[in-house]
Amino acid sequence: MLQQLQAIADGKATKATLKELEKNFNETERPAEKPIKRSKKGRNKLAGSKVADQIDKVLNENYAGKNRIRSEIEWILIERKEANKEEAQALCSAIRAFNAELKRLCEMADRL
Repeated sequence: MLQQLQAIADGKATKATLKELEKNFNETERPAEKPIKRSKKGRNKLAGSKVADQIDKVLNENYAGKNRIRSEIEWILIERKEANKEEAQALCSAIRAFNAELKRLCEMADRL
């Protein structure tokens, strides 16, 4: 999805770009459900720890949490059927921040 959003941000998007964004959005929802459920379960077991806080950040953070990013993309696809350059660039930044936080969570989990 990052590739399609970057094309929008760069002003190079076509109708095919939005179709590909929608395809990727739909394809990634279901595979993410199982790891998310496992993360929430692990988060509850680790409540109060830095790892639990990081899980919260990855899933729910207002700027770059998974839920916020998917909600914004869904809004573009369903409500607007388009995105402006600024919205797309903000989402690209949020996805990059999300990926960095997810990498940090994985590194923390590896140290457990």
